Amino acid sequence: MITQNYIGDPHNGGKRVFSEGSRVFKPRNIFWEHLFLSKDSDFWFILNSVLSKKDKDALPSNLFPNLKFWPDSNDGMFASGYVEKLSLRQINPSDISIKQFEEIGSLIAFLSWVGIGDLCKSNIMLGTTFVHGNLVLAPIDIESVFNDFMLPSQTSLLPSRWVDDADCGLADIMPFLRREAISCPEIIAAICIGYINFLNSIQKYNDIIDEKILSIDNIDKIPVRVLLRSTRIYSSNNEKLEEDELIQIKRGDIPYFFRFLFKKGIFYYNSDDLKTSATVSSELQSEALKFARYTSCQFNKHGRQRAHLLTKAGILQIIKMFFNKINTDISYNGMKIIVDSRKVKYSYHGISAESK
Repeated sequence: MITQNYIGDPHNGGKRVFSEGSRVFKPRNIFWEHLFLSKDSDFWFILNSVLSKKDKDALPSNLFPNLKFWPDSNDGMFASGYVEKLSLRQINPSDISIKQFEEIGSLIAFLSWVGIGDLCKSNIMLGTTFVHGNLVLAPIDIESVFNDFMLPSQTSLLPSRWVDDADCGLADIMPFLRREAISCPEIIAAICIGYINFLNSIQKYNDIIDEKILSIDNIDKIPVRVLLRSTRIYSSNNEKLEEDELIQIKRGDIPYFFRFLFKKGIFYYNSDDLKTSATVSSELQSEALKFARYTSCQFNKHGRQRAHLLTKAGILQIIKMFFNKINTDISYNGMKIIVDSRKVKYSYHGISAESK
């Protein structure tokens, strides 16, 4: 008999994800996981059909798994269903090659560019496949998508003032990276190179990729999770909560809110499992939707600007994160990084920025 092991928090009337043998059942929409974690999805078809062969080389596709999906219905909505369980062998960070760290830099840029949020440690898998020993580093829980992030730390992959080293998505390799910033700074330079190369390759395709993504069938009918607050707050009683949150907490749930592409407003499911418009304060709603992308069917053509901002500010953030209070002057494969008491500066094939 196959046992069911429950995972994660209860939402929407006590529904919880559970593991069952070699599969995981998710009682919520799995459209976004399928879009990014199945190589047969519309998203990967778009990238493979639009990008040139050279620019495809900058994609972190080698790090992504190719998972199988068993949706509960065949209408293309992926309202719920089973997902193949990703089993990996634990890896020692020192076994990751410098080329693979470059791919990790590309992955950080990729997830920031797509705008996938809530990528804390519990939502990321890192390891090697049992059969071929391939390195895998990818999100396994994708609900908050298409956010216009300006810094890679907004994904929660990297630490910030809201997420510390132990809880961020790269928690398993953060201690190693902080040590190597001193003994082998070329690893950090490699991450920066992968990060820049991806954004530099993708930005010229932003408009056409946006158009093709927004033409995917049913994409405007799929709920996109909106995180009003950290889930920690809901168990601490330290913050004044709003009625829509208290309604869900009283029924034993961690509050769960969502939006739809091209529509205004935030929603949640009531006790009858029906979509209900949230009445949270305009201040909280405005803050929660501050980075929401595709809020109108007239999509804004800011893709190149988004990639440009992520490049300049993102690299500076990564450098400051790992070379904080560490003076360095390194050159690696065209990447030049200078950090001293007066400035942080980098340059790479004509791309440069400086921060004091």
